[in-house]
Amino acid sequence: MGAEGWSIKLDAVGRTVTGGNDGSSISYVWRNTAAGAPDLPFGTSGVATLQNSVGGASRDLVWATTIDPQGRIVAAGYSAVGSVHYAMVWRLNP
Repeated sequence: MGAEGWSIKLDAVGRTVTGGNDGSSISYVWRNTAAGAPDLPFGTSGVATLQNSVGGASRDLVWATTIDPQGRIVAAGYSAVGSVHYAMVWRLNP
């Protein structure tokens, strides 16, 4: 994947949740087990891809992640369309 992590959180069972991007245009949230291995049931082999959230977006970036009181992952960042940047919040459902 080659992604850069910008934010990391621990969930209630000790898994790490990391948000970041590939250094150019695609953002990811990935989750690892408490032992550090990819959490394979999450997303695709432990990775959820967040891409093209705004029509015509040329770049999506996740800068922060958190876990809400119900255990859902929330990521925040922006989507860029040309030189216009839109603040974005993503909530990942099971």
